Amino acid sequence: MMKRKSLQTFAMVRGMNGIGRRGRPMRRAVLLAALGLAVVTLALLGGRAAPAEAQMWTPVVQLFEHPNFGGASIAVAKDDWYGQSVLSRRQFDDKVSSIQVPPGSKVAVFEHPDYLGRCEVFTASDGDLRDNHIGDNTISSVVILGTPVINLEQCPVVLYEHPNFGGQGLALWEDQTELDRWINDSVTSIQVPAGQVVSVWQHPGFTGRCETFRAGDGDLRDNHIGDNTISSFKLGQVCPVTVFTAGWYGGEVWNAIGDVADVRQLAGGSFDNTISSIKVPAGMKIAVYRDINYTGICETIVGLDSDLSNNRIGNDTISSWRLGQDCRVVVYTAGWFGGQAWEVTGHVPDLRQLAGGIFDNTVSSIQVPPGMVISVYQGINYTGICETFTADDLDLRDNRIGNDQISSWRFGRGC
Repeated sequence: MMKRKSLQTFAMVRGMNGIGRRGRPMRRAVLLAALGLAVVTLALLGGRAAPAEAQMWTPVVQLFEHPNFGGASIAVAKDDWYGQSVLSRRQFDDKVSSIQVPPGSKVAVFEHPDYLGRCEVFTASDGDLRDNHIGDNTISSVVILGTPVINLEQCPVVLYEHPNFGGQGLALWEDQTELDRWINDSVTSIQVPAGQVVSVWQHPGFTGRCETFRAGDGDLRDNHIGDNTISSFKLGQVCPVTVFTAGWYGGEVWNAIGDVADVRQLAGGSFDNTISSIKVPAGMKIAVYRDINYTGICETIVGLDSDLSNNRIGNDTISSWRLGQDCRVVVYTAGWFGGQAWEVTGHVPDLRQLAGGIFDNTVSSIQVPPGMVISVYQGINYTGICETFTADDLDLRDNRIGNDQISSWRFGRGC
């Protein structure tokens, strides 16, 4: 198969004002002037001295045409982004068979021009690339990592306009609040390096539908995010839990990225007691509560729930939530989950020693989420009458343990 090489492709390169799209001569000239760089072509080594203007660069990495650092070579300077992005400009495209990397340096090499295609990071020299991921005689662009030009230390995420990583591509090393116009709503496949995670959004500003990728995907047409819809993305972050004020993911939308003890304090209170549907990304969960400060009826939600009206928590009732956690056992000093509340996280042999003794002989109702268990005792040190609870109990007056009788408890086990 003929290798795809095109100077029409675009890449992201860091300039004085952050990330910019390369490919327009005017912008390139402005960026070079801002960086105070000259366009310098380093001479091929192999016995010939480099021209005087090339000596102003400090070579960081050398690329060799033969294994074991033999044959002709070129030196890649730390700040020479112009010379790195397309090696054909320096007559060294698809010629690299070994690479010399000084201690403390890090370099990423790419299969195609403009930092596209297969990528491999080197932190040490390698005398023979034939058994490497990048392969022999395949390198077409290179970038020195951990510099003012590219200040990260990994292969980039690459967005492509066609399926199977085809068409024009955009290599990205940092978050994008809004993609450049030419690629916005035009992404059909995405390349994600091993060990990295990226989340993409339907709209600018990290809003709308969201999907998290931990590996590349050659065709987004059957994905949750969809084809030709991506407008913003974040590196190293999973999609947030999303709550909606109407069923079936309608109404106002809020991306939950942390705990909220009082939803009245969020967005002017527009989400307090108004949430009707929730989207929870794979691998995530959220505990939602009817009352503020993580009290009242609680439900742990995983996955998608388009209608809360048939849930334990109910519709339009959520007043607080905890992200990434399950509901907890909670005891209350009044019936029907009223009065003061305490979250149970472990054994307590003497309630007189807990919270100033306010829960000793005052517990009147207990909330126990599915899958959890607590045993309560009338005496301290787990003595006297005992009762085990595996579900909610709104009123202890008709229980064996009785109302306002509990003096100790064991969490996670029965009597």
